[in-house]
Amino acid sequence: DEEKELKYNFPINTRQPPNTHKLTTQLVYQGQTISETKKSYAIKAYQTLEERFSSEKQTLRSQQTFTVQNQGNAPQKYEKNIHYPFYLKPFIHTTPEAANVVIEGRKQWHWEQTLNPDQSYTLVITQDYRLLLYMIAGIIIIIIGYYSLRKPIIIRKEAVPEGYENYAEVADFKVKILLINRSARELRNLHVSDRVPSIAHLIHKEHLGTLK
Repeated sequence: DEEKELKYNFPINTRQPPNTHKLTTQLVYQGQTISETKKSYAIKAYQTLEERFSSEKQTLRSQQTFTVQNQGNAPQKYEKNIHYPFYLKPFIHTTPEAANVVIEGRKQWHWEQTLNPDQSYTLVITQDYRLLLYMIAGIIIIIIGYYSLRKPIIIRKEAVPEGYENYAEVADFKVKILLINRSARELRNLHVSDRVPSIAHLIHKEHLGTLK
C-alpha cells in the first residue's frame, strides 16, 4: 500500500463577505468517485480603510482632498473630525457639508460615512481667503473715497436762552454758530451767512473766544 498527501492552494476573493462555507473534496478515478470529504471553513470579517490625501495651494486659496476606500470585505464606518477657529469658518467650504459636534468640550466639524466593500468616499475642504482680501480692499476704497469727497467744513448752530429759567418767559436767545475745519489743509476767505426771522431783533454782542 502506498500513501500520498497532496496539498492544493486556491485563491479566495478578498471581497468575499464574511460567512461559513463548506468545502467538498472528491477523489475521482476513472470517472468514479472513490472518496469524498466535506469540511466547513469560515471567512472572517476584516476592515481596512485606506485614506489618501492631496493638497493644492494658490494665492490665498488652498484645497485639501481626502479620498477613502474600504478595502475590506465588510461595511465599515469612516469618521473624521477637524477643528477650525470660529473666525475662519466663513472662509471655509466643504463637500460634503460638515455637521457640528462637540468633542471634549470643543466644537468641531464632523463627517461620517458607512462604506461598503470597494466603496470610496471623497471629502474636499476648500479654504478661500480672497473674499477677505476683496472686503479689505473695498473698505479701504470706501474710506479713501469718504475722506476725499466729504465736505471739509462742519457747521453747527444752537440757540441758548439767556436770563430766564422758564422757557415760557424766554425773550432773549444767544445764537452760536460753530465752524470746524476737519480737513488737513488751511482754509481761507470763508463767508458765513445766517438768516434772522422777521419777528426777531438782532443784537450784536462780543464774547470772549468768538469772532465778531
